Amino acid sequence: RLPEFQRNNFGGSFGGPIRKDKTFFYGVYEELKQNLGVTDTTTVPNANCHATPQNLGVLTAGTGTGQCPDLLATMSAGSTVTISQYMAPFLALIPNPNQAAVGNGLPHYNYSAADRLTENYGQMRVDQNFSQSDMFFARYTIDNGVINNATTGLGAVSTGNNFPEFGLVGTTRNQWLTLAEVHVFSPSILNTARLSFSRTAWKQAGTLNGLTANNGLGPAIITGQPVGLVSIAGSNGGSYTEFGSTSGTSGVYGVQNIYTMSDDVSVTRGKHAFRFGVLFNRWNEGVQQAPSVTGFLVFPSFARFVQSLPNLIEFATPGSNENRDYIFNTIGFYGQDDWRATSRLTVNLGLRYEFLTTPWELSGRASRVLHPFTDPFTVGPLLANHSFHDFSPRIGLAYDLFGNGKTALRAGFGIYDDVGNFGASIQQDAIGSPPFSGLTDVFGPALPSGPVQLPLTPAILNATA
Repeated sequence: RLPEFQRNNFGGSFGGPIRKDKTFFYGVYEELKQNLGVTDTTTVPNANCHATPQNLGVLTAGTGTGQCPDLLATMSAGSTVTISQYMAPFLALIPNPNQAAVGNGLPHYNYSAADRLTENYGQMRVDQNFSQSDMFFARYTIDNGVINNATTGLGAVSTGNNFPEFGLVGTTRNQWLTLAEVHVFSPSILNTARLSFSRTAWKQAGTLNGLTANNGLGPAIITGQPVGLVSIAGSNGGSYTEFGSTSGTSGVYGVQNIYTMSDDVSVTRGKHAFRFGVLFNRWNEGVQQAPSVTGFLVFPSFARFVQSLPNLIEFATPGSNENRDYIFNTIGFYGQDDWRATSRLTVNLGLRYEFLTTPWELSGRASRVLHPFTDPFTVGPLLANHSFHDFSPRIGLAYDLFGNGKTALRAGFGIYDDVGNFGASIQQDAIGSPPFSGLTDVFGPALPSGPVQLPLTPAILNATA
């Protein structure tokens, strides 16, 4: 049967006066619940390639009864291999196929599971009219979201699909608070002042289902961590589905706080409508990453997998700290003039100047590479700040073609600078910027000739790094 799909979306709003012609309120709430059935399609080894009481952990290459055809990619028919004690627990995580291979492909294991999503949104606003020349409002908004793929591998690893043992749970909480006051000084002068705060917080964590080893964390690649990520190359250019978890025991999370002050003044003088303003933002960007904290093993074939002979081991360099907390400010000024040059022509002229202060990391965990091919990582600012040159002109025209107000010709030009948008750079800095964090890759020649013993202990990791 096709997986089930359910979605319920409901909510409501309510508002009215608190004090006649003076104080008003308005509130809204909305909730979304979704249960999306999904079918995961994974590629797995043949059923005869598992350890059973009959084969006593010894696999024979071949296509006959009880033989493992997956070994034929690198071994001759009739050759045998003993499943390593280190890889047997990992092999046990891979289910038997329930769909035969098509052509020269690999067999599949297909299963249905639920992808659940919940979102709750609410907003409350209060308006206050102090007088005909003084008005105020306060608004608070909150948006909570939860995505639960605890019973499906969707999103658990970068490739998307996974096995039922591994899932992903993510949460978000977004909040906005705004206070604004509008004051009319005269029929030609209007001022609008705002204070606001926004907070965006998110977290993602892998889930483990039905595992018993290692206190429910599954067989470990790195001591004390959940089961890591395993990749196995298959025959005929294919590969088996990666499996495992990547987020470690702490998960990955982030938070962004923005404190904002702004003021806008509108002045009308004859044929000119002037506007001036200033905008100040204080940004706090924090992130906790977990790159390869659970370990990553890559095997060039199924035969090398069952013998614990990877050609690549990747892990977070010992002593790495993937937590970053950056602070910076953005400051913007602008002025513009809407000039009614003639009864049919309006000209818009403006200039904006906006820049950011050089971001700094609260604990000094910031480094950079100035010349990638010649220089090592050095401690210092994350980026070179060129925003002090961000002057952004604007010009626009509006012309009434026939003078009757029905047909207008418009044209415009502007230079726009986006400041403060480098969250991805902060996340990348947390993943691998020596000397504070990094990834260590150990390739074939540096690996031992015999089976790699798991889990990898701190002593081995430090010696390898």
